[in-house]
Amino acid sequence: MMSFADVLRSCRTAALASVFFFSATLGALANHGTTISGRILDVQTGLPVVSATVELLRDGHRVAVAKTDADGVFRFRDRAPGTYDVLIRAIGYQTTRAPQLPVAMGEPEVSFETAIDRQAAGMREIAYVATAGRAALQTTTTIDTHIDTNIVQSENYQRLGDVLTSVPGVITATSSSVGDDMSLSIRGYDPTETATLLDGHPIGPIGAFGNGYNFNVSPFWGLSGADVIFGSGASGLFGASTIAGAVNFETINPTRHDHVSVTQGVGSNDKLMSGFLGTGTVGKLGYAFAWGSRGTTGNFPTARRLQRALLQSSAVHPAYAGNAPPPDLTAANVNSDFNNYVVSGGYSQKNFVGKLRYAFSPRTSLQLTAYSATDWSNSTGNGDNDYQTYPYVLYGAQQTIAGLGNNPNTILVNGQPRSCYHSIAVLEDVPAGYTCMTAKQYATAFYGPFGGGVDRLRSLGNQDYDARATQLLGAGVITLEAYADAYNYNAQKGPPVPYGPYGPGPYYLNLYKTRGYLVSDDFASSKNDVAFGYTWLRQTQNDGAFPYTLADGTTYPYFGYNPQLSLATASYFVTEDWTPSYRFSSVGSFWIQRSVDTHTTSVNPRLSFVYRPDPSDVVRLTGGRSYSEPDPSLIALAPPVYGSPTSVNCPSTTTGSSALTAIASEADPNLKPETAQDLEVAVGHRFTATTNLQVDLYQSWESDALLGGLVPISQIPQVSVPAALVTRYLQRLSQCPGLNPTPANLAFSTTYNAAGARYRGIVVSAQSSPIRNSAAQQYGLIGAGVFQPQNYYGSAAQGGPTSAVQQGAEEFGLPFRSYWLTVKVGV
Repeated sequence: MMSFADVLRSCRTAALASVFFFSATLGALANHGTTISGRILDVQTGLPVVSATVELLRDGHRVAVAKTDADGVFRFRDRAPGTYDVLIRAIGYQTTRAPQLPVAMGEPEVSFETAIDRQAAGMREIAYVATAGRAALQTTTTIDTHIDTNIVQSENYQRLGDVLTSVPGVITATSSSVGDDMSLSIRGYDPTETATLLDGHPIGPIGAFGNGYNFNVSPFWGLSGADVIFGSGASGLFGASTIAGAVNFETINPTRHDHVSVTQGVGSNDKLMSGFLGTGTVGKLGYAFAWGSRGTTGNFPTARRLQRALLQSSAVHPAYAGNAPPPDLTAANVNSDFNNYVVSGGYSQKNFVGKLRYAFSPRTSLQLTAYSATDWSNSTGNGDNDYQTYPYVLYGAQQTIAGLGNNPNTILVNGQPRSCYHSIAVLEDVPAGYTCMTAKQYATAFYGPFGGGVDRLRSLGNQDYDARATQLLGAGVITLEAYADAYNYNAQKGPPVPYGPYGPGPYYLNLYKTRGYLVSDDFASSKNDVAFGYTWLRQTQNDGAFPYTLADGTTYPYFGYNPQLSLATASYFVTEDWTPSYRFSSVGSFWIQRSVDTHTTSVNPRLSFVYRPDPSDVVRLTGGRSYSEPDPSLIALAPPVYGSPTSVNCPSTTTGSSALTAIASEADPNLKPETAQDLEVAVGHRFTATTNLQVDLYQSWESDALLGGLVPISQIPQVSVPAALVTRYLQRLSQCPGLNPTPANLAFSTTYNAAGARYRGIVVSAQSSPIRNSAAQQYGLIGAGVFQPQNYYGSAAQGGPTSAVQQGAEEFGLPFRSYWLTVKVGV
């Protein structure tokens, strides 16, 4: 009977036979041990890293040291059989440990290629990254940007998403409320078409045109870096579907030696930050732990603000004759809790990363990782754009007066009608009980804060657990990995009980649970690195809301959950890195991915070629295909909520037989995944060891893009509209001039695959890193404000006497960076 090892060796033989055209003939048997050689590349540029120090380690002890040459190549000659580690250090780069390297008896040469990330000028990083050679090399063939996450703390960014805004090709979107929800778009694609990864596996909501990952909960602590990878080649190890690209958060890793650091930051608006980080190795156990907390009481710390623009409608005097309550400047209305209440902009964020790596032997290891990110914010009274400017109120008053003509503007004072001509009647504490105001007087009295509602709270949470086992078998590495991810979004947009015009609710709750596993085998020959494997993932989604609405439109005053939704995919992959020479290399990947939800199979290849005519120049050509899975809510059928036939409006155009009229909203179980093909060309030149220039051109074609609109009811055959209801709709539409209605004119409002799109652009970027960090950069930074409030509501330029900041109204952008000091102490 064949052993498990024999079976694996047989599989490798078959896989190598399929890529025999990449293989090179092995050299003659060496007489004096094995030569270990390799090449070190820059992850972002693909250029060789010159003069890097490479240490060869065995059983944790250094046995040899070498330097890379102009081609980034190093060699260790005459090495005995065994398992080695390679530690790489280079000025301006993160210290990096390459994967375990097995050397078998009789092998003349063992070679490998890997890539390392640059380290931006900033706080000293104490934890090196255990770089998976394959993932790093694949990144060198794509357009990507690496983010040194130290600047999140040292330069007082609120969240990692704010740093990503500075990356060319990345667009983030948020509101004018500080700390509000944040989405991220790559190259103009919808934010939900970007994959969000943690150490290579998907986190948060999956599915195009669903809820998407909220970057307000993106981590700020416990990271060694973050990568933005552009294009369909950014699928990660788990084959996460993406047509735009991916953002990969990389957590810290154990170090050979023990390190501990404590960081404290303090800034304006009562902002505080505290963080702890410790890494090291005890015997066979490596560890890495990080905990960080940051927050502020906000730019309105427990401040009570008069919502002056809300006084345009009385909260204490009732409406009359079916009209809205009148504008009201009486003391009762001004002092009302409905118009004068505490305003907040406070938030709190916490991160935790815990990692243990146990080496059972030089060839067998197990790694366990726990990750947590939470975000809580209070935007009570500080909602989106909650300020009405003087010009805005003036224009509204002018329109109101113009609409009156010669008619009086009448209100009730103590139950008696009182009228104003060519002006607006306002309740006020004067003997007459009211005042007639011109448009300018009205605008002066009522421009200002407009409220954001009371009890506007929001929380986000992301917890992730990962287990990865690796086993060296011969010249290959077998990886078994499993992970579980939980993500939640909880928003409260009103008090729990009725409070004047506010509440109760509504509340929203989204819960996502994702499970996945990976089985892969990665093995190398003299010129090739081949891997094959299988991945699987499944996500369940539970959404709840208050008040709760059934599919038939009935609403109930309690919290209820919608039916559970799920998304599942299975993927088989083969990848190949071929390096026939130091001037030329290629990376190819071939994915077969099966969608359980849409019952479709997608073949997604990607091929990249890299040419380096000399150590200072590189040309990269890469192209591929990928897909983006539709959100399960777009597929899950529910009983339609039909509109009343008598209330159906005539279509905007009645010419031709294609005029459509919506009778209900419905999901479409026939949706297919979106697909995209892209082509990228990148040219890079290095002027000095620390300065380079990159020119990237890209073009992407999207097919079967998802759009919202109307489709004939016959296009969703799973839903049958009752014949009697169809007859009533047609009877109503027959009254539309020029339309001879048929069932083909009746439509569902839904999402469908219909569009194609092209995205193209050119990115020119220059990079320069200092040779040495200054003492301030090494041990602490004092940051000055670089963001200025962009919300000019009420500013003098718009007719108001003071700025929004002086008025205590809402600020847009990141004013918290006005003043900031961080101090880091480490051993």
